[in-house]
Amino acid sequence: MELYIKNGLIGALIGFIVYLIELESPDLGNIVFRTDSSGNKVFSPESILNMMKAPFKFSKFWTDYKLIKTNWIVLCGIGFLCGVGYTVT
Repeated sequence: MELYIKNGLIGALIGFIVYLIELESPDLGNIVFRTDSSGNKVFSPESILNMMKAPFKFSKFWTDYKLIKTNWIVLCGIGFLCGVGYTVT
């Protein structure tokens, strides 16, 4: 049973990494790394946290197919299930 959880958590971590990559995709961009007042790209954890709160505030993150890929809960859940499924095979 522990192997299921371990592989599931690894899958969820991979899902979260995919989420972070999606936040910097050309569709969204400038969420993980933002340009500051002096023109430098800086890491912005506040923006990531705001995007992580969005599925709890806006139902569109659950119903709009185009926004599902920016819903970290869905991506981590899919990653978790893939990790558990990998254990079964």
